[in-house]
Amino acid sequence: MAEQFVSSLTNRFYIVRTSWLYGSNGKNFVDTIIRLLAEKDALRVVNDQFGSPTLTDDLARLLRELMGRGYGIYHATNSGVCTWYEFAVEIAERQGIRKQIIPVTSEEFDRPARRLQISAE
Repeated sequence: MAEQFVSSLTNRFYIVRTSWLYGSNGKNFVDTIIRLLAEKDALRVVNDQFGSPTLTDDLARLLRELMGRGYGIYHATNSGVCTWYEFAVEIAERQGIRKQIIPVTSEEFDRPARRLQISAE
């Protein structure tokens, strides 16, 4: 709805769609996983939601490049696709953390907000 609202006001807009942002500032999945692995013996992480982890520095660089290229809607993510579980395993490996990470379904992982289920196929 926000995109429709913006585009109804003017034809001079940049709408940038991105996903799974992480970086050195602000709360993000990487920091959360590192913290939880330090606090817990094992961690349950959803393995049926797919996305493209996107480094905020890369997104900022792309946003600077977009200015002046033409208004419109852009999709901006780093390449590759993984599940939250696969991302958590990679984070642990890069940090040298050897703890059990258990893949679970979204249904098994009780969260207050419903999640859209999208197949990676």
